[in-house]
Order: sequence, then C-alpha cells, then structure tokens
Amino acid sequence: MKTLQQLIRIVEEGAFFPDGAHILLGVSGGLDSMALWRVLTALAPSHGWQLGVAHVHHGLRGAAADADAAFVRKQCRARGVPYHLHRADVATLATQQGRSIEMQARIVRYDFFSACWRRHRYDVLALAHTRDDQAETVLARILRGCSLTGLAAIRPQTERAGMKIVRPLLTVPKATLAQALVEQGDTWREDASNQDPAHLRNRLRHECLPWLRTNFNPQLDPALARLANLLQADDDVLQASLQADWAACCPADQPTKLQVPALAALPPARRRRLLWHWCVREWPACADTLGYDTVRRIDQLSADTDGQVWVPLGAGGAVVRTYTKLAVQPLAAVTTIRVPGRQKLIRPGVTQAEDWGVEVTLRKVRGYQRVPRHSRSDGIQEAYIAASAVGRAHLYLRAWQPGDRLQPAGMRGSRKIQDIFTDLKIPRTQRAHIPLLELRGKIIWVPGYTIDHRCLVPDAKAPAWHIVINPRLSQNLPFIRAGRSLPLRNPAK
Repeated sequence: MKTLQQLIRIVEEGAFFPDGAHILLGVSGGLDSMALWRVLTALAPSHGWQLGVAHVHHGLRGAAADADAAFVRKQCRARGVPYHLHRADVATLATQQGRSIEMQARIVRYDFFSACWRRHRYDVLALAHTRDDQAETVLARILRGCSLTGLAAIRPQTERAGMKIVRPLLTVPKATLAQALVEQGDTWREDASNQDPAHLRNRLRHECLPWLRTNFNPQLDPALARLANLLQADDDVLQASLQADWAACCPADQPTKLQVPALAALPPARRRRLLWHWCVREWPACADTLGYDTVRRIDQLSADTDGQVWVPLGAGGAVVRTYTKLAVQPLAAVTTIRVPGRQKLIRPGVTQAEDWGVEVTLRKVRGYQRVPRHSRSDGIQEAYIAASAVGRAHLYLRAWQPGDRLQPAGMRGSRKIQDIFTDLKIPRTQRAHIPLLELRGKIIWVPGYTIDHRCLVPDAKAPAWHIVINPRLSQNLPFIRAGRSLPLRNPAK
C-alpha cells in the first residue's frame, strides 16, 4: 500500500487530469499499463473521472496475444470499465507500407487511440511510459544521431491530431510499479517478445544499459532522464521562434509554399525546425518517419535557386524546389510524367488535340496581323508562319526532346529548347506538357515565346499560315498561360 500511495501522490501533484475528465487508457495488459490503471482507479472516485480502456491486438503473437486481449477484457468487466478492442494484421501492413514491424505497430496503436478518442469523446489519452522507457529512448536516439527535438525524447504531455496525451508515470522506475502491484496482489501479463534480442530496444534494455550502469554510471537512468528534461526546455525556446520564422517564409498569399531566400537567411537550427514542421503539416503521413537525413537533404535545396530539384519525403510525398519556392507534392506526380503523343495537325482546319487538351486552328492567309506581345488571359496563343517555309510538309504538335533547338526570331544562331525553358523558369515537371510546333522534325514555334527566324512571314502580302492554339480542353497548360512576348517578323524589316 505504501508504494501505491507514492504513485498516487505523483499523479495528483502532476495535475494531469481535470476533475470530471473522461480518460482513455492504453492498456496492453503488461506491468506498466496495469500499474497506471490501478493508480487512476484509486483516484477516479474523488476526482469524478470516467475511465475507458483501449487494447490493440497486433496479430503478431498468436495465442499469447489472444490471452492478453482476454485478460484485459476480464479486468474491464471486473472494474466496470468500457473496453475498446482493435485487431490488426501489423505484419502485413508493415510489408505493404515498407515499414518496420515496430513502427507499423506504433502507427496502428495511435491511429486506433485517436479514432476511439474521437468516437467516444474522451478528453485525454493516458499512456504508461516510465523512466526506463525514457532512458532507453534517449540512448537509442543518441546512438542513431538525431536532432535536439529527438533527444528531448518522451514528453509528459503532448498532442497528436488534436488528441491530448499524458504520461503520468514518466518519472517513475519500472521496478517501483512492480513493487506497487505486488503489494496490491495484482497481476499482469508478460510479453515474451520483450526478451527477443532481434529488437534494438530489447538489446538496449538487457545488454547495453546494464553494462553502462555497471561500468560507468550506476545512476545512468536518472541521468538520461535528466538530459531529456533539460533538452525539452531548450527545445521549447527554439519552438517559440517557429511562428515568426513561419510568417517570414510562408507568405499569406502562398501559405503552402516556403520561400527559399527567406528560409536560407535563417540560422541552421531554426531552418531545420521549420522544415520539419512544414513537411508534417503539408504531408501528415510522413510524421512518424521524417528523420534528420531527409530534413538535411531538403535543407540543402535552399542552397540554390536554379531549375527544379526534389527530395523524396517518405510516405508517398516529395519536396520539390522550383526556383525560389519549396512545395510538397505526391511522389508519383514528380517521378511519373506522362508525355502526350505527337499530333498531326489538319491543314487547313481544326484539330482537336485531346491528348494535349487543346484545339488547334490552321488557316491560309496573306501577310500577318499584330499579335499581342504577351499571352492572353484566356491562354490562347497564335502566330503567323511563312507558307513558303512549310510547303507541302505536315505540321505537328509534340513535346520537347533532348537536343531540340530553335533559332529565335532576330537571332543568328540557334538555342537549345532546354535552355529557353530554363531562362523562362519553366519547371522540369511541366516541360513535357508544353505543346511545341514541329516542321520536318524541327521545332519552329515555342508558343508564348517565339517562332523560328527562318519561318518569319517576309512581308504583308506573302502567303502565311495563321495558327491558333486554344486551351479550351484544359486548364493546365502552364507555359502557354504564362508565356512571354511573341516576335512575329524579322525586326530588321
């Protein structure tokens, strides 16, 4: 009874739960969760707490896992507490998602806790992490190498997707919990997998930590826990600067994009912190796997503002830098670009180029008319091509190919289409979707930019082809809609 009273005092002094709270407990049936349940059961009547228990069957340990679920259910019935059970095939899910068993099991647990918390309107989730868990976590992250936030390890109070999570026994050694339950005559379940040396945490628990206690510091566990507490305070100071950094790097008119120049101006620690929180906000699925190496690679994107590059974010996402902006996109959209096919144009007449999402009109005229020097607001592009340059050859729409060149109107030499795209800051992911006009295998018109010098209409009476590209079938023609001046004739004339 004496040890239980110590635990009761620790929980009361921590003021983790307001009076009348509806508390959901994550209970595996093991020592830690059964001890927390015993403490909260003792305190519930005087504080008006309503308790509920959530148990996850991971589908990993066969009959032993069935026995755990039955044990927790029996305890709930004996105490008159609601019992919420979730069964999952964690091994299959881990294979499908490309995650470790431990990571997938953790995701399954928290997803179920969150769903249960919302469905039954609990106020808080209580978990039974101990000082031993804290020490193991800190040491594991030291060995792995991680950020200050990672070394701050387990916090006594956190929030996940709006769900408040508390860990009232985080300062208590596991041995104290065992003593309290033994004194009460309570039982608990032992998970045999906790002895399996294949798991890193088990090796730390049974091999590394005992060796360090014996050879270096008998008080290693409280020392590691103290380190976590100190770093949590330091982490909070840096966190306070996050809001100002966010406002500087994410303008109100583009709240989903980070401005690279503003980001690059931040000190490295604040820059990495902003990147982590921004990635998680824009792609929540990466929250459990986003680590230092990925954040470092994303951070390196801010060292330059030329062209377009990307870094896989994990969980099916990617961070893409397009010149001076960072954005999060689905990985499939970055790595898989469907290039529309080559389309022969009807001459004269109207071609419905459905693969490109445009309508192309060609008609025979004499001379040329003045065309607006900038793209029209409706995205329509037009140009005049000398009929003598076309002759009897066919005209096609197609995407650019490596090696394509154009002699811009008014220039003597030719330029690579790729270099033109770069100058115009056209993202690489969009270049394959820009319809270019081809004649005899050569590009003679880049809509929104220029026609080839050799295809200029020589005078106002010369036969010409008037070509109009209307994006009426598509709202996603980035180059046509954002084109620049369109030279129509030789400036020398």
